[in-house]
Amino acid sequence: MPGILMILGILFFSCQQQSKAQKTVDFKINIDPDLKSVSLEFDPKIIVDQSLAASFDLRVKGQVRNVITKKVVDGSTLKLVPPVRLSRDVVYEIYRKGVLADTFIINIKPETSPEIVDIFPIADTLPENLLKIYISFNSPMQTGNVMQYIRVIGGQGDTLEDVLLEMNEELWNEERTRLTVWLHPGRVKRGLIPNEKSGNPLEEGKTYSIHISGEWKSQSGVHLSSSFEKRIFVGPRDEASPNPENWKINAQKDRIIIQFDEPLDYVLLNDNLFAIYDDHHKVIQGKFDVERSGQSITFIPDQEMRQDKYLMEVYSILEDFVGNNLNHEFDRRVDRGNVETKVKVLKFVVE
Repeated sequence: MPGILMILGILFFSCQQQSKAQKTVDFKINIDPDLKSVSLEFDPKIIVDQSLAASFDLRVKGQVRNVITKKVVDGSTLKLVPPVRLSRDVVYEIYRKGVLADTFIINIKPETSPEIVDIFPIADTLPENLLKIYISFNSPMQTGNVMQYIRVIGGQGDTLEDVLLEMNEELWNEERTRLTVWLHPGRVKRGLIPNEKSGNPLEEGKTYSIHISGEWKSQSGVHLSSSFEKRIFVGPRDEASPNPENWKINAQKDRIIIQFDEPLDYVLLNDNLFAIYDDHHKVIQGKFDVERSGQSITFIPDQEMRQDKYLMEVYSILEDFVGNNLNHEFDRRVDRGNVETKVKVLKFVVE
């Protein structure tokens, strides 16, 4: 079957009894996942010899001739290998010495359509200088020329041009389930020619829709279950970097909740940019759970923390929705002096 190897991970095979014909030798039918063969599995006490193998044949129901097969013997298993792959929804018959012994049909459960799980940021109101979005899928997607499936639609229903950045190399995660899409940075960053010529991609006070076409296919060739649309309202520009000094830390023995002064980039928050240390700078093992809005993160230690002083280190590359990181704003002038550090350190106490 053409393309069957593309959907091996979701194939479900069942051998359905179609006849009450008496088996002269008991065996179980097993269809190989690649549909290249059918195996007859006998009782482990039976060693299949060439005589027993020669007595079995494969036939399509309704046909008078046997399917030519290569017969491969392996202990108590006989594998019948036809010249072409087996077909789904076709009834096959197993004959022994010209007598019908059993029948089977291959049922393949069709792959379910992929879906868009979320578009991050998930908020409905976003800053005018929004820099990028993340489209998250529940299945690996086809890559290459993906911008044909993504449109930004204005309030009058018109598709806006040059809002999204066309990139030669698409920014997918390893699993191909999350795509990073940039709004045109040259139009977002003030002082650059694209910004001065065309203005910001989004305008404060206006409503837009991010439209994802249902024509987009998964890696195995199945279309999205439907088109997807996210409506956003554009608020004022965000011109300030996140300030860890303004974060609120709720330190308990079984969890540390960090509330940010503004929502931060959801993907970066999941990128191991945080670490908790005791007063002797020994790392505290545990996991970080990110709140979907990007407004907070919670550290769950593997073991309950004792009453003591602790440190939290955060890599300064952590950003908000508009590319402002912990060191500087995305709009910062190149000639503006600024002391930059690799990490920011916050102290807190578990009482």
